[in-house]
Amino acid sequence: MGRVSLIVLKHCLILKEMKSILLKTSLIFLSQVMPVLSYGQGIDIDLLKLDDYVKFHSHEASNTINSYHQIEGTPYLYEEFKEGVVTTKDSTSFQGSFRYDIFADKMEFKSLNFVFTLKDPWTIETLVIGSHTFVYVPPFDETSRRGAYYELILPGKCRLLEKRKVALNKPQPPMAYAKAKPASFSDRKSDYYLQIGNQTPKKITRKKDLIKAFEDQGQVISFYMKQKKMSPKKAVDLIELVNYYNSL
Repeated sequence: MGRVSLIVLKHCLILKEMKSILLKTSLIFLSQVMPVLSYGQGIDIDLLKLDDYVKFHSHEASNTINSYHQIEGTPYLYEEFKEGVVTTKDSTSFQGSFRYDIFADKMEFKSLNFVFTLKDPWTIETLVIGSHTFVYVPPFDETSRRGAYYELILPGKCRLLEKRKVALNKPQPPMAYAKAKPASFSDRKSDYYLQIGNQTPKKITRKKDLIKAFEDQGQVISFYMKQKKMSPKKAVDLIELVNYYNSL
């Protein structure tokens, strides 16, 4: 065999060995990456960091932070971020630092040195921030603008939900004996809702709302309220009523 033929054969063997190494490396890489890329089918990890969540989802930086600088008060449940856990409907959990923007009805979190807004909230099962547990209820028909976050007060076949509210007060111009006042945020009284199964949450403001919400046990609930002199405007009475209904 000539010298040229030996050189060609040697190069062929080298190329074959390189292809083999490359194939093995690719298989190892895919075995490590595929569990993460198959997020929609569940990830075989009990708890991930939000950094991992951000890396594989298209999140946008929060666009409300800078717009609040000139406004007094706070739109947040807590001004500072608190440790929490978000669990998705496919039972995957992510831990991180969260805060709830009540005014914009958005959940913000810190990750990769930025502040993001949780994307696709309808994929969330629960979001626990400190002692508060939140759920997201999507819109139920085409007329609804969007879904909303509620604090879960009581779970069960009937859930008691609290909708927190913050108002934005307009700035006031200077008057004869008073200085000008900038725009400001102020807390408003929460609204309470009942949700049976996957039905649309029903706002509770009066006894009639309760009886309608508990339509399958309306008479029983009405008698119970009358017997105990309960009011739908008191959170403590609503908690007792929902517990009673869930026990029937």
